[in-house]
Amino acid sequence: MVVTAANSRPSSAEAVSAPTAPVAAAAKKKAKPKRGARLLSPFPRIIIAGVVSRGAAQLTEFTIRGPRGAQVNLRCKGRGCPFGTRRLRTRARRVRMRSLERRWRPGTVLEITIGRRGFIGKFSRFRFRAGNVPKRQDQCLPPGARKPRRCPHGA
Repeated sequence: MVVTAANSRPSSAEAVSAPTAPVAAAAKKKAKPKRGARLLSPFPRIIIAGVVSRGAAQLTEFTIRGPRGAQVNLRCKGRGCPFGTRRLRTRARRVRMRSLERRWRPGTVLEITIGRRGFIGKFSRFRFRAGNVPKRQDQCLPPGARKPRRCPHGA
């Protein structure tokens, strides 16, 4: 094969190259991945307020804001839990959980999942501590997953 090169000056050069193998046909375009699960909309928010004392935390507000018809699972671990597990379905976008507005002993852990089939839901964990605000962890719960994961950007 002969290749000719030229530049802005009135000169050019030629070179001969060895033969190459034929160029393969372009690879088929990969199919676009199916759209993944979407976030619940509006994405759930858990609002808590209260007073911290040396021996416990007293919650004065526990509200969940999110979509109507979402499944809420509550799980309590540790001494002084008022229950083990509970399930409920939200009927309104704002649900006040008065049964959780109570005194919480240090070391108690409250886990809340809010979801709907086929959507990415919310997982929140509150660990009550002596003389300090509860340690809070918020993550996302993909559909069908048992363990929460880091939320996608924008959640």
